[in-house]
Amino acid sequence: MIQHPELLSYLTHVYRRDVLRESVEVEMPAITPEAIEAAKQELKRIDAMKLGANLASRDFVAYQDRRVLQAFLAEAEKQQTNAAD
Repeated sequence: MIQHPELLSYLTHVYRRDVLRESVEVEMPAITPEAIEAAKQELKRIDAMKLGANLASRDFVAYQDRRVLQAFLAEAEKQQTNAAD
């Protein structure tokens, strides 16, 4: 389970918005080294389950979290690249 409170809250809100179709305001947490590390660790944990293509059907929450964490890390990389320019 992810140990970063802001990232955990983000994952929860995205799940409520995208899956449960609740009207929830979702804001990406600040992109900090701690948040990036927590996202990477959670992705490693999910990938270690080795469910592959079956991930969506066997553990939908992990599948959803993985998708959101990948988007978070992509945004972090984008911001870091723009800051370096």
